[in-house]
Amino acid sequence: MFRIKYRRHLAAIFAGALAIVLGIRAYVSTLGPVLPVPVPADFAQLDSLLKSHLMACIRPLRDSPRDSHLREELALAYAANGFWSEAQLLFDQLSILDPQDPLPLLYSGVAREELHDPAASLVLYRRVTEMFPQFAPGWSRLGTAALEADSFDVAQSAFARLTSLAPQEWRGPAGAGELELRRGKPGEAIPLLERAVQLNPDSRTAHHLLGRSYLSMGRTNEASLQLALGRNVEGHPMPDAWTDRALAHIKSRADVLRLAKDALDEGDPATAARYYEEIRVHHPNEPELLNQLAIAYNRLNQPAKAIDLVERVLKTDPRHVAAQITAAYANSTLGRYTEALAHADAAVQITPDLALAHLARANAFLGLNRDLEAVAALESAHRADPGNAQLLVELGTILWRNLDRPDAALERLESARKLDPALAPIYPRITALYLQLGRTADALATVEIWKLVRPKDPEIPAALARIQSSRGTQFPHSIPSP
Repeated sequence: MFRIKYRRHLAAIFAGALAIVLGIRAYVSTLGPVLPVPVPADFAQLDSLLKSHLMACIRPLRDSPRDSHLREELALAYAANGFWSEAQLLFDQLSILDPQDPLPLLYSGVAREELHDPAASLVLYRRVTEMFPQFAPGWSRLGTAALEADSFDVAQSAFARLTSLAPQEWRGPAGAGELELRRGKPGEAIPLLERAVQLNPDSRTAHHLLGRSYLSMGRTNEASLQLALGRNVEGHPMPDAWTDRALAHIKSRADVLRLAKDALDEGDPATAARYYEEIRVHHPNEPELLNQLAIAYNRLNQPAKAIDLVERVLKTDPRHVAAQITAAYANSTLGRYTEALAHADAAVQITPDLALAHLARANAFLGLNRDLEAVAALESAHRADPGNAQLLVELGTILWRNLDRPDAALERLESARKLDPALAPIYPRITALYLQLGRTADALATVEIWKLVRPKDPEIPAALARIQSSRGTQFPHSIPSP
């Protein structure tokens, strides 16, 4: 009987406490004081694109200060554009207004991490995982922060929990592998990092860590490939329900330009054009921006739009070398190869040591069926930029497909592979060349490396089938727009 009464007493206390908490939240959200809406001190000096976007988030919240969704949007807008002090205040407010949602508390920790207070962020990440043990992004953030703080036991538990909650998430085994690497146990790190690469072959972080592990174990050839695949590594936290919302708020000029360039590099010119057009509304006559937008339209196979843009640039600055190169490619796309060559020649005269200018000449020569001159132009490009493996790929491909010189082509492509073993377009070409030269074993060995570089490449099964039948295929070649 005492035990029953005691349980009822605890239940009553809990119910009372819950009512108090709910009452506080209701008071704040309906009757209590209005929470402040922070504004950056340098707001008036911001670029017009960013300023107009932030004001579009500030104004509705000022009109409806008790709307939590509007507060979330402003917090994410501040965070996405690097205003972490203002963002921290809003995330702290939101974590009080809605203590049942892990995201405000998580982002309070992120804000403190960005404000160079790792100890405070680690405390908040631990609180997130204690309050929301099924929330995988919390464990991911905790593991990474603990690793940076050399709290290896905490990191180990966090990554183990992340792997259990999200077995297809590469960050779990990658984090555990990095932990073993920091502990000086690369042999134990390798299977974990190989699993991370298997889960996400596009993760540069996982490739980089695996390369370091191989190197520590003396597996230099494997390390070279993995380190190449992990070049320019950047950290990307595990996505959560706010990730895409935050991305949509990025309006800082430098960040939007970076996103546009990344989109171009990843083969998504439509997204790049959208970003550039967004900036163009606020900077309609900026030459570099117009040229980058023209490049995006070239890659969208809309050369007329590209020409219109670069002609505006060249009208005011005929020595704008990048615009001359872009105009050369746009004219080539339209089949106007003589005009393309004229623009490329102008670019070479302006900057004789610029590889892209010589590459544009080579492309125009190919359109004019002047293949030997195209090879000479590519050799000039290679001399100007000897570390650029892609130039050797283009040179080797022309020697092979246009001039039927497979031995010379293979020499150039193998040189390209040594420069950049992660450059995927090399492998189908080298494989086909080895087959053409009757070197089936070398072709098969190349495919094995190709499978490591791009394991899901749909061309690999066809290449293996060609090896079995020992036949190669040739196609005409042209140079893609830069």
